[in-house]
Amino acid sequence: MKRKKKMTVLLCTLLILTGVYFIVQRSGKKEDVSKSAGTFALTDKTAADLRKISWQKDEAAYAFTNKDGVWTSDNEPECPVEQKAVNELADNFLKLQASGKLENIKELSDYGLKTPSFSVTAAWSDGSSTTYSMGDATPFADGYYVMLSEDDKTVYTVPSSLMVMFSKTKKDLIQMETIPAVQNAVQLSIGNALNIVKKNESLTVDPDQLWYDASADIPLDGSEIKILLTKASGIQWKELVRTKASEKQLSDWKLDEENAVKISVSAVDGPARIILIGSQNESGGYYARLPESTMVYIVDKDPLSSLLAASVDTLWNKAVLPISYENLAKAEFITERGSYSFETTPENKIKENSEMAPAETLAPVDSADAKKESPNEELKKLWDQVTALNATERLETARDGKQVLSIHAVSKKGGETTVVITDYSVDSYQAVVDGGSPKLVPAEKIDLLVRTVRSMQ
Repeated sequence: MKRKKKMTVLLCTLLILTGVYFIVQRSGKKEDVSKSAGTFALTDKTAADLRKISWQKDEAAYAFTNKDGVWTSDNEPECPVEQKAVNELADNFLKLQASGKLENIKELSDYGLKTPSFSVTAAWSDGSSTTYSMGDATPFADGYYVMLSEDDKTVYTVPSSLMVMFSKTKKDLIQMETIPAVQNAVQLSIGNALNIVKKNESLTVDPDQLWYDASADIPLDGSEIKILLTKASGIQWKELVRTKASEKQLSDWKLDEENAVKISVSAVDGPARIILIGSQNESGGYYARLPESTMVYIVDKDPLSSLLAASVDTLWNKAVLPISYENLAKAEFITERGSYSFETTPENKIKENSEMAPAETLAPVDSADAKKESPNEELKKLWDQVTALNATERLETARDGKQVLSIHAVSKKGGETTVVITDYSVDSYQAVVDGGSPKLVPAEKIDLLVRTVRSMQ
């Protein structure tokens, strides 16, 4: 039995080796083909002789003509060509050398050259032209078969794939427009949804509050705007779609003046960075162009998603009273129990409470630990509770409610602000800053602040 198995294995091995032998014999036609190894130049032409180069890849046709050292696109003459990229491509093409040569070829199909996988044509200054056709990879994967149009009986083996050499796309070969850069932005607008400006000085007691809605001077979150500006500055062309789009194409892609969303970033000096954004393509990217241009590109959706969703409703400053303790001159708190005020003088003198009310309905917090602290530390902790107040929602109109707390603050620069906090719901209180739009603040934050103030009154 063992002997029978060994014979079977040997027979299978022999059949495999015989098959490989005949495949190699057929692919090379060794009995007819003359083989030579070495280094063979595919052309003796130079860059000065090259007038035109053309190829087709992935259903896109490329054709470039060189006149007086300047490359132009045959398909889109009005489109600027990336000169360095085309020169490098042409230079690498002309330097291509073969590592082997096969002559007396009978069957081009044996080398994949009856229907080449890729072709590139070069036109020369003497009026002649040469087509380089690439077929299969060699049996030992050490190169590719290439044939020149002048001689269909000779096949070369080259180490590099022509398809890889000519893999550059329009994005690489066409000189795309430059998007202006903006430093120290003072304005950002996104379609009709957002128009914000940066003021020279704050309109509130917070000296760092510089960004506002342009129409209503609503304070906006500077940290969120910084993120948006970074995203707006990061918009880059991903792909060139058309070098000269028609009016219909612009309309279809919603890039016409009526439908495009204009994203504009401006500085005090220098040009604005303006990009027109259209509809999305199948991959989720957005069609885009520059004003006064018909070159259409694709830009990634990642930086645009948050930009297109931005509005005053997403950027309003959620801080209720964002003035730091270091910038605070004095503050006054009023509860049902009365008032409590202090000044941030070097001694932090605490003023006497006035108009004391009857006993509290809410029990004061235990202030045993606070008594061990210095007045400075105690007041700073109190004010930290104030600056930590962040609203959860912005309301259009205020609702009548019982006042539970009022805070009046004066900055060291003399700015004043007043926050009035009233009942709203079980979960939220209503905070109105200087008579502006009401904001909802978590009830537990206000309850804690009120208890802290009452314990100090």
